[in-house]
Amino acid sequence: MINTGLSNLSVEAGVLTPAYPNQLVLLVGTHEGIFRTEDESTWTSVSPVDMLSVGIEKITNSIYQLDTVPEMAVDSTGAVHIAWWGSYADNSAPDGIRTDVHYTNNQSGSFELPIRVDVPHDYFSLNVSIVNDPDNFTHLAFVRQDALSTPIWNRTLYYVNNRNGNFENLVLITDDSGPYGNPQVPSIAIDQNAHTHIAFSGTGGSSQRIWYTNNVTGTFITSVDVPEPGIAFGTSGRPSLAVDNSGNAHIAYLGETVNPFDDDVFYVNNVGGSFNPGINVSRNSGGEDCPQLVLDSFVKPHIVYEETFGPTYYTFEQTDSFVTSIIIPGIYGLLLLLSTI
Repeated sequence: MINTGLSNLSVEAGVLTPAYPNQLVLLVGTHEGIFRTEDESTWTSVSPVDMLSVGIEKITNSIYQLDTVPEMAVDSTGAVHIAWWGSYADNSAPDGIRTDVHYTNNQSGSFELPIRVDVPHDYFSLNVSIVNDPDNFTHLAFVRQDALSTPIWNRTLYYVNNRNGNFENLVLITDDSGPYGNPQVPSIAIDQNAHTHIAFSGTGGSSQRIWYTNNVTGTFITSVDVPEPGIAFGTSGRPSLAVDNSGNAHIAYLGETVNPFDDDVFYVNNVGGSFNPGINVSRNSGGEDCPQLVLDSFVKPHIVYEETFGPTYYTFEQTDSFVTSIIIPGIYGLLLLLSTI
């Protein structure tokens, strides 16, 4: 999420749709619901209650549910696919609140009624990541926990897709036990053969580490620990995953190097068959957040990240090393940059 500084208004996702090279699609999550627009200038002058009056489309419309934290993917036809957290009252939940992943798309020309991704147990879904495959089916990875108030060490990671027409084929990737248990913040990607790749942070021993898995062989492999040299406090998180045309994984993530909760951005890949030691690509020492990674047509990684209470930075690999991060001039420059690489 990238905060615009406006009251109750934050840009949650942005992408340039491939079918329309000059069309910028933005999503926002507010206390009023989830909205979509193709004109970024509307965000600079509108309050949440006035959104509909200036042509901003409201995706969700339930007065009984709080919808927030949308994630978006665009398929090869230019259709938009959106997944988000939807919270509503449920007396059977331990704290009276149930949160499930919800999904919609506009493949038919307009956004369809949202559908809910049901999980047969627990009450709180979060950290959803979305991607489309070459056949324009949607794949989701998300975290599930007992309830809203459950500590982070009681979480499970699920994967699901709608290739059979719905999201009922849930696959448990990892639960709250083992070296990669208690997962958080998954990042999902699809290779050109429609195989699924997932990176996530999970508890490795006594610290949070980055893990990676894929279903190239037909089922998900045992999660692989991503090496993290130079991380003094042993805690890593917020992976951002991309996969190249050869099926190799490229990951940007946060790692604590100076003080606890004071992160740098690292980059790794498994082009040689296994993950290489992480490369620190941060401009400053500590205080980074929210890395996002994309690959260009030459399989060179491009990474943007935020500095806590500071600007947004951009760096990319050039001649086998990363250039010094530069400051991105404003949020819309960032969104366009990531969308046009």
